[in-house]
Amino acid sequence: MRQPSAIRRLQGGSNLIGTRLRAVRKARRPKISMESLAKLVLDRTGIPLTRAILLKVEANLRSVYDYEVVALSIALDVDVRYLLGLQDLDGRPLPFRYDFINPTPDMVHEGMSEDQPVTSPLPETQPSD
Repeated sequence: MRQPSAIRRLQGGSNLIGTRLRAVRKARRPKISMESLAKLVLDRTGIPLTRAILLKVEANLRSVYDYEVVALSIALDVDVRYLLGLQDLDGRPLPFRYDFINPTPDMVHEGMSEDQPVTSPLPETQPSD
């Protein structure tokens, strides 16, 4: 029988991004439906994610591949590190805590305000030699 992953053992769920993914999707003005997000991911990255997949990811019932996390961050125009709980939406690093694996609502909304839509473009990167 397959053993549960380390994430599942620690948090009881299957991924780190589900709670923040849902928060970003819901914070958009207008809100982005799962169907719209699936289409956006496909249009911007070519990665096929269905509504059913997104539903399971947000509910922490499905693991996500690294390329799916990147595709979601591109589609939502947020930094991958935000989805992983390593920084807030303004790019400030969050202190490493084991409880970030199972975030509380106040942790999820760090850097988010109710009256301001989520806008956090990916940082510009310079090619390294």
